[in-house]
Amino acid sequence: MQLVITFFLGMSLWSSLFGPREGRAPRVPDSPPTQTFESVALSGNGGLVKRDGAPFPFNKIMPYDATGGEKLYAAYRQSAWVQRAIKKISGPIASVTLDFSLDGEAFEDPEIAAFWQQPGVRLTKHNFIEATVGWLKLEGECFWLLDDSSLVPFPGQRGRELTPLIVARPDRMFLHRSGAKIIGWDYVDAQGKHHGLLPEQVIQIIAWNPYDEFRGLAEMTAAKDAAECDFFAGKYVKNQMANNGDRGPYIIAKTGIPTDTQRQMIIDQIREKRELAQRGVFKPIFLNGDISVEDPQVQAPDASFIASRLENRHEVALAFGVPPSMFDVKAAYSIGSNSDWFMLITETCIPTGQKIEEAIARVLYNQTGKPVSAKFNWDEHPVIQTVRRERWDTAVKMWGMGIPLETINAQLDLKLPECPGWKTAYLPFNVQPVSADGAIEPPPEKNPDFGEEKIAQLKALIDPIARLRLSLSSSAPSVPSVVKDRPAREIALWKKHMADRRPYINAYQAKFNKALFAARAEVLARLERASKGGLDAPKPQAKAVAGQFMFDLTDFTGKLFAAVKPAAEASFRAAGQGLFEEAGIENPWTCAPEKVLQFVKQRENMLSNVPDEIFDEIKSSIQAGLDAGDPIKDIADSIRSKFNEIGSGRAKTIAITETAAAYGSARDLAMQDAGISKKQWLTSGNSNVREAHEEANGQIVDADESFEVGGEQLRFPGDPDGSPENIINCHCVAIPVSGESSDES
Repeated sequence: MQLVITFFLGMSLWSSLFGPREGRAPRVPDSPPTQTFESVALSGNGGLVKRDGAPFPFNKIMPYDATGGEKLYAAYRQSAWVQRAIKKISGPIASVTLDFSLDGEAFEDPEIAAFWQQPGVRLTKHNFIEATVGWLKLEGECFWLLDDSSLVPFPGQRGRELTPLIVARPDRMFLHRSGAKIIGWDYVDAQGKHHGLLPEQVIQIIAWNPYDEFRGLAEMTAAKDAAECDFFAGKYVKNQMANNGDRGPYIIAKTGIPTDTQRQMIIDQIREKRELAQRGVFKPIFLNGDISVEDPQVQAPDASFIASRLENRHEVALAFGVPPSMFDVKAAYSIGSNSDWFMLITETCIPTGQKIEEAIARVLYNQTGKPVSAKFNWDEHPVIQTVRRERWDTAVKMWGMGIPLETINAQLDLKLPECPGWKTAYLPFNVQPVSADGAIEPPPEKNPDFGEEKIAQLKALIDPIARLRLSLSSSAPSVPSVVKDRPAREIALWKKHMADRRPYINAYQAKFNKALFAARAEVLARLERASKGGLDAPKPQAKAVAGQFMFDLTDFTGKLFAAVKPAAEASFRAAGQGLFEEAGIENPWTCAPEKVLQFVKQRENMLSNVPDEIFDEIKSSIQAGLDAGDPIKDIADSIRSKFNEIGSGRAKTIAITETAAAYGSARDLAMQDAGISKKQWLTSGNSNVREAHEEANGQIVDADESFEVGGEQLRFPGDPDGSPENIINCHCVAIPVSGESSDES
């Protein structure tokens, strides 16, 4: 046996080194395989193929079974579902780039890259992948054949041409083995000629087969019954439709069988009537005897028949690893992480692609003599890109919790390049680096709840009219006394409402600060460039002005309102839904979109001066430092603190005020929708409650009326029609009641 193997190997090397090369097919053995080889020759339908040298009619498979009936003999051609399943799997694999690497580094070789753009005989990359996947799914294995030049070690390194591969039909490949070792293959080409091949000339891609360790088991084997049932069902429907178009009338004789003469008379008259009708002439016919003429009814498949066909196609899809819903009619498909496309890519296409990658690596080693690996670049596929974009929502949340970007990138596989601040943890809102002891640098200003003594200053932050009143006023606002003897039930109820509202206050403040600190970054960047002598530095003999360091006001205004709009809408809808839940209404609260838009536009108008005030405040602070001759670095530190002060103080005040307006407006609308008859004013009872709000506590009015608060009519706490003294930083709530006291709520 060793002598025979040595003889075959020697002849192959001699032929590859000195024989003709161009156009050469795989080597044909001079004699049949030696009888000591154990031959296993399985055909596509599971029967043995005779090895007598006679041409086998592979392309003439009989389309009829033993009984003469039609059969499913070519599933890829006869079954739309089998063909579509294979294309669904092979299409994504062929559409992505094939990358090569060596020792973790990209491997670039123009000849190798060009070869894999058309790796098969008359097969481009796309068709090559489709053929490989097709045979793997239909037969459980696929064979790539290398010609005799592959027996020369690393032909690509010796100036030889890289000859294309042959994708062989599995039913034309016959195995020769000795015990558990494969010692050769016999390939029968389309002309019936036998070609003996050594194991290293055959790349076999195989699906696991628990019943045969040498040959694969195909998905088509499990799907054959379902595909064949659907095939015969389609033939049945076709024949039924054809019969509907060629069915004559029924002639029924009630008192006996007509004679031949009578039958011929009836046939002639009906035929004449049909011919005249086709020319547009109507002629009645009169038949003697007790007979009737009836037209047959059109037949169509019933619902159970259609449901059975649907189950058949789903079974084919499941067998091939395609989500069954892809075989149903849909208006559109999503491609995110919860989509059928993502399931197809991750559960079927990528595992199948990995089998092909391993086979490509074997060919690459033969071509280069190096352990070059191949990898389909799934990162560029639209489905994977969409999923990665979805992961950014999770990444933003993790980053806001102080997790470094490097860790997030590794956990979520975001494929991000290393960037500045890669290993640094950050905290939300002010986005300042965290020091070793956990402190934020520079530490932000404390943010206690603002009491009544600061109401005048708070009004000036938002309303220019209030600022004018403050400048003309000579008396300081009074501080009310603590409300005593408040019922514990009222305090608990107020705290519950504030707890529900707090997440939306925080969200609003976060959105506000996101735009604010983007402006801060712009200002600090300009100051830093100026400190280093960049473009923002003042020219010789020219005095710097604050305007050259300022952020873009128009851009800041647009970003600010765009950022807080979703937070305003969310708090508005949550407030209305909360009222419905208080009233025990199970149906969700719905509000007309135009009402939500009207509320948002109204609040934007109320805040229209805020960006200008922040701009003027920062500009004045910069100009004061420039006029005093302070170093740019000191001015930058001062501006950073100023922005932090705005973000921790004014931003929270605005967030509380705007959320109160959203809650008051939405709850008022929801009360009307819920049919609430009365409402009550509820306040916290803390020491910082405004005197007017303390006096209004417990006041009950009809749901469609207004409260009397400090001489003003307010429909609800935070009513935009109220004065700044009554609405800024208000924590009060309007609750539904059913009687004249809160005990009956």
